[in-house]
Amino acid sequence: MVGIVPLYFFHVRDGSSFSYDPEGAEFPDLKEAHAEARYVMRDLAITALRDGSPVTQYQVEVSDNAGDVLGIVRFQDISEGTSNGIKSDSD
Repeated sequence: MVGIVPLYFFHVRDGSSFSYDPEGAEFPDLKEAHAEARYVMRDLAITALRDGSPVTQYQVEVSDNAGDVLGIVRFQDISEGTSNGIKSDSD
């Protein structure tokens, strides 16, 4: 029997603007999806810093197929090396 791979969505907030991820991506678990959100946040931060834009209000929201937010990665999380905002698969 083949297991179902969960679909996760990575929505981006920048202060008052919101960018919705309509496609999502498959990851074996929330831990892997959270790692991807950290990569997305790093890429956003690099681009913003190159452009001279503020990055402190950026955040990536990881949500499931139902639209429930499972975790949030903020710029502060990657700059401080924390992993705030993640829920475990058992929550």
